[in-house]
Amino acid sequence: VALSDNVKFLKAVEYGLSKSTTALLSPFLILPLGIIVPIVAHKIWHMAPLQQFSTAYRFRVTLIPLLDLLMLHVLKSGMPHNTLFFWAAIIASTAGQAICNSLQFNAQMTFFASRVDPAIGGSYMTLLNTAANLGGTWPASVVMWLLGLLTGDGNEGRDPYMRLQIVFSVLGVSW
Repeated sequence: VALSDNVKFLKAVEYGLSKSTTALLSPFLILPLGIIVPIVAHKIWHMAPLQQFSTAYRFRVTLIPLLDLLMLHVLKSGMPHNTLFFWAAIIASTAGQAICNSLQFNAQMTFFASRVDPAIGGSYMTLLNTAANLGGTWPASVVMWLLGLLTGDGNEGRDPYMRLQIVFSVLGVSW
């Protein structure tokens, strides 16, 4: 998950996707999905945050890595940027990740809110959110360190992204 969240767009830019294109994906795709997904999720899961979280998790460790690898393969192949398949790969990968992120965040907040004592709600929510933020932050540093370690200084031809994506997906599915 940390690999897709933190490295995918760095690799996409390395393979030729412009930074302006990646910047445009946020206000036109990620932001609207972040607003719409919680509304739709509420209608589907009806205050069942653990079910919602586990559904999003299954997609996040299976489908999203496949979409990311497809997107990076399309970019690496040098496919013209004006083709439907090129844009479909980029939008599918970005939208899938945005939907899963939003579903998991929404489920986490719903779960925390259902467990909080109203007398100390604000303090307890802050503590739970702090713990969740710490748990979600350190994997990015580990993934960046691992990529640097596996790439090495003299190994220009080696790209460990794809192999790490497969290993992490298998670990996520087996979890």
